[in-house]
Amino acid sequence: MNLRTVAIAGVKFPLKSRDELPPVLKALQYIFTTPELNEKVFCLLEQKICKGKKQTGRKGMDLWHILVLAVVRHTLSTNWDRLEHLANYDQLVREILGVHTTGFNDDKIEFPYQSILDNVQLIDEDLLQQINLLIVEAGHSLLKKKEQEALRLKTDSYVLETNIHFPTDLNLLYDSLRKCLDMIERLQEKTNLPAGRQGLNGWRKIKHIRKTIKSTFRATSHQVFKGKKEELKKQSVKGYLQQATMLVNRCEDVVKNCSVMMGSAVTITALLESLEHYKKYAVKFIDLTERRLIKDEVIPADEKIYSIFEPHTEWINKGKLN
Repeated sequence: MNLRTVAIAGVKFPLKSRDELPPVLKALQYIFTTPELNEKVFCLLEQKICKGKKQTGRKGMDLWHILVLAVVRHTLSTNWDRLEHLANYDQLVREILGVHTTGFNDDKIEFPYQSILDNVQLIDEDLLQQINLLIVEAGHSLLKKKEQEALRLKTDSYVLETNIHFPTDLNLLYDSLRKCLDMIERLQEKTNLPAGRQGLNGWRKIKHIRKTIKSTFRATSHQVFKGKKEELKKQSVKGYLQQATMLVNRCEDVVKNCSVMMGSAVTITALLESLEHYKKYAVKFIDLTERRLIKDEVIPADEKIYSIFEPHTEWINKGKLN
């Protein structure tokens, strides 16, 4: 620094700006001016960047400059050319870098493109995550008055519409069953073994099974929602649930036996986990369908699921929109 260099601690920020960069630069200023946090962050930087490096005498970049430019790059999701422009011509960024001077620019410090590229990319996602944890911990300490005090935060939220079909227990059960069959088909492809070794047997007629489940689901839905006789409705639902239960039991056998038969191949393991995931949904909707349509129970709201693909979906408002 010299007498005309703006001190990092004295940088002024546009408090009314809605741009995403000033708050991040303000956080970087806090890191620089807080000794305890500063020491922890620079220890991480030294371990990552300086470890094993030799003193070659070549001019490089300070650890602080590397950190600031890496954070700016990730904040703006920008490219290297714009990052070079910000590092050399954006006043606020240069003030946080500690290189902005007032008056004449005879001794202006500039960062070449290649230096930025070679150094900033040394900070990877893992290192940023470790630094982020330190920042979160520091933020909690600012908000808490006592160590044992629970952290209370206020957040703003809004409702985002999900892209799902109208949920009924019948079609959600069908969704679960067809996804189970999808996983079985993919397992069949992966377990197509040479002669003499046992593969995934017993699913030769899987296309027929899929067609039967689909036709039964449609017939049951038509009977439940358009039929007039309660006895026929329940009889149709029982037949649908019987087929679903048989398919779930067969999927359970695959989950238990295929993992032992095929070893621990990554793809096979992933498919079996997906099969188990959708099988649990099928068991869940078999139970809900039986309770609702056969036993005439009212299902509590906390037990309802509106999509197996977007399970976070909630039913906010019933009825027609005005």
